[in-house]
Amino acid sequence: MAPTGTAERAAFVTEQRARVIVGQRSGGRCELAVPNVCLGPQHSVHHRLKRSHGGSWAPSNLLAACGSGTTGCHGWVESHPAWAMEEGLWLQGHQDPREVSAHMRWADQRSWWFLDDEGMLRWDESEFEALVPRALPAGLTTYAPKPSR
Repeated sequence: MAPTGTAERAAFVTEQRARVIVGQRSGGRCELAVPNVCLGPQHSVHHRLKRSHGGSWAPSNLLAACGSGTTGCHGWVESHPAWAMEEGLWLQGHQDPREVSAHMRWADQRSWWFLDDEGMLRWDESEFEALVPRALPAGLTTYAPKPSR
């Protein structure tokens, strides 16, 4: 019987297939894009939830990375776990990679993205919502931030 749900399909993704999906999603570029560290092209794949902690080869758990586990962005993330956790790049065992957004690069934009197991991503709208005030001043019906100078 073929798997029907996303979680069931993710369990059947092989390492080779996962690497292909992540490479297609990233366009062969590092998705971690750590400022002042990034080398640009993808050299490896980073597991957000480590395999030793129950992480899988599901594409939602993987990010294209430059460098190795000791160099480039991949090395930076491995050497700075607290920072990586704040960025959604390193997860703990109770976290589902599909439900935790990652601060990463896609199409030359570094932003917060939710990843799925088919190689797609969805922008985390809460980033935008944090910029917009909850209540508008009396008399205003729309909100536009002041341009920066």
